Amino acid sequence: MLLRTLEIPDDQGQSLNAVLLCGFIANTSGQQFLVYSLNEKVADDLIKIYLAPMEGEGLERSMCSASSEDMMTATAALKRIIHDACSPQARQTDNSYSVLDLTDTHIHCTRANLHHSLKVSEHWLMKLLVFNPDAKQDIERSATPADAHAHPQEYSSPTTPLSSPSESQPSVPYRVISHTPTAQEALSHDVIEHAPAVEQEPTHSQKIETNLKSLIASVTQHKETLLSKFVMLDERMRELKQREEDMAVRERSFDRREEELIAGMNALKMAEEQLNSLMKDG
Repeated sequence: MLLRTLEIPDDQGQSLNAVLLCGFIANTSGQQFLVYSLNEKVADDLIKIYLAPMEGEGLERSMCSASSEDMMTATAALKRIIHDACSPQARQTDNSYSVLDLTDTHIHCTRANLHHSLKVSEHWLMKLLVFNPDAKQDIERSATPADAHAHPQEYSSPTTPLSSPSESQPSVPYRVISHTPTAQEALSHDVIEHAPAVEQEPTHSQKIETNLKSLIASVTQHKETLLSKFVMLDERMRELKQREEDMAVRERSFDRREEELIAGMNALKMAEEQLNSLMKDG
């Protein structure tokens, strides 16, 4: 697959190598736009792309400025383009946009920091790069853009060698992304909502892991119940032991009283015997 490249200047005027993803007209405003990538990864599977307004006709066009309303319209149109590009049929489904063929067009580029940036997945970027809507579909258009859109062709860049990007503007020469996931990956929130996750039937190992977790939870709960009962039993045993000690103290107290009573009775008996002896002598 041949790629159409662009040279995008950075803040210092040095050229950054970019790949043109698509060009289109937002039919509600009639404004032209193009989408390009500097191959800047912002997450594990997300790449930053840029949306730039454009003006001109024929083979000479240049990037320009646009109002915030036009940029909002363009973002909505780009969302629809990506949606159509990632559909199974890869067909245009409404007339909110018109794809432009910029294969042989010379484009005068402005600085990247002037353009609106979005985040998309690598898979969706590849879908956008090869999007070729069917020219025979019956859709009414509110503008008169060029409908014939072929695969992007290789663009002959100026002979001036590219300068390496500055540290404040990360960029590397573009490479074709070969990531092909088995399921459709989501765009970032500022482009399209995340697709709902597909529920998969748990594997045998996952079932075993789930059962083990359930068993561990049940054993833990049973252990906590037994521990609670053991604590209650231990408290009752301590109470019984305390009662036994109290009973032993009382028993010793009764024994002392009994001994004192016996000693008193013996003393009375001896006194009585002495009294009887005195009475006999008298």
